[in-house]
Amino acid sequence: MDKVVLNVSGKKFVTFWKTLKKFPNTRLGRLSKTSANYESASDEFFFDRNPKVMTVVLDMYRGGELHIPSNVCSACVRQELKFWEIPEDLISECCWKRYANGKEDKAIVDIIENFMGVVPEFTDKEHDNWRKRISNTLEYPTYSRVAMLWNAAKMTMVVVITVAVMLGTIPSLRLGLPELTKGNRTIKKLDLILSTDTAVWINYTEIVCLAFFSMDMIARFLTSPSKKAFVSDWLNIVDLLLDLIMWLAFLLEFGGNLLGHTEVLRLTDHVLKALFVLNVLRLFHFVRQYAMMKILLLTFRASFGQLMLLCVGLTIAVVIFATVIYFVEIAMGVDTFDNIPIAIWWAVVTMTTVGYGDYHPRSAPGYIVGVLCSLSGILLLAMPVAIIASNFTAYHVNLAARDQRIRRLKLLRKKAETNKGFLVPDCTELEDFDESDFKTNGLTKHNGIPHNQVQPISEKHTKL
Repeated sequence: MDKVVLNVSGKKFVTFWKTLKKFPNTRLGRLSKTSANYESASDEFFFDRNPKVMTVVLDMYRGGELHIPSNVCSACVRQELKFWEIPEDLISECCWKRYANGKEDKAIVDIIENFMGVVPEFTDKEHDNWRKRISNTLEYPTYSRVAMLWNAAKMTMVVVITVAVMLGTIPSLRLGLPELTKGNRTIKKLDLILSTDTAVWINYTEIVCLAFFSMDMIARFLTSPSKKAFVSDWLNIVDLLLDLIMWLAFLLEFGGNLLGHTEVLRLTDHVLKALFVLNVLRLFHFVRQYAMMKILLLTFRASFGQLMLLCVGLTIAVVIFATVIYFVEIAMGVDTFDNIPIAIWWAVVTMTTVGYGDYHPRSAPGYIVGVLCSLSGILLLAMPVAIIASNFTAYHVNLAARDQRIRRLKLLRKKAETNKGFLVPDCTELEDFDESDFKTNGLTKHNGIPHNQVQPISEKHTKL
């Protein structure tokens, strides 16, 4: 007979053999009555697959192009196409965007999961030993209420030490040293800093913060489950360097009080104290614990190419406008800019819409160049900002999908523990996902879709 019956999960489809032979390199195109799926009793081929997709698959054999059903997930369609050995190139252009968006959604979720790392679970805290409890308390704010309070105190100390360094530059909060500030002479800023000292309460505040940071560092090291991993962590290295800087500054100050203040000693001490402001780097510890902070970092990493493109474009435009305005002003007999480097400063200030007003054109042609310069700066700055915003939206929207993946895997693993015959599927693997394509094309184009043709909520095609 010329007809063939396909039984797909109980739903029967009838077509002609010649229709299936239009694509002989596919699974249906190679069907014969010797195939393993053939049932001689009913004279049909049985497949335990999705019947909704089977309808569009047969339409592809009839019409030569594949249209994706709107009521089926693109990931499900991709699995079905892989089973039926139908290439994605046969998908119609009218359905390609929806299919590719679903594929890119999954890719973005995988990127987020890899960047976020393993989220620790504290479901069995009562069986933790004292060392693990201390380590988790110091490292993870979500471990317990005490951990939350400790990390809040640590964040407060970072803010306090930073503010203390800033307050130390206010002249009214500095104490003059009699042996260095005799007389009523007027001194410069540098001489003021070198010849005076910060208020006593600021020094005590810095000492308290140093003691807190040192205690936190020692406790985290002693209770760390892996000393090697702790030492190799760049944030812990930064913490150690900051603690050494603070200790060295106080040792120099204490030694100066005992041995006498010299200009070199006081200069070194104040330089080290100025570095206290780098304690804000300790806040990166909290970035690891909060998903939104990680999403922000991930956005900047993904937008690095666009930021570099912005810098290159801005540099070219600045040099061009600076050179033009310099010679235009000279030609009009106005000596506004002494040289091109000064004109470059004006172009940077104008293109970034800062406008200090210290330099400005004074001729009519110069005004025209200034208008063009400012408009060009607005356009150059606006385009990358839109891309960065779309990247943040893509990662932020898919963060919920990543959380759902974690919940689903937890449920599947729990089912596998109770049912030994149940296999947990590998849900994190991205089928047909080419990382090099993302690295090559970046945000501008992926899977044949230009960036500006994708809806903002669906612009999810960045691979680090």
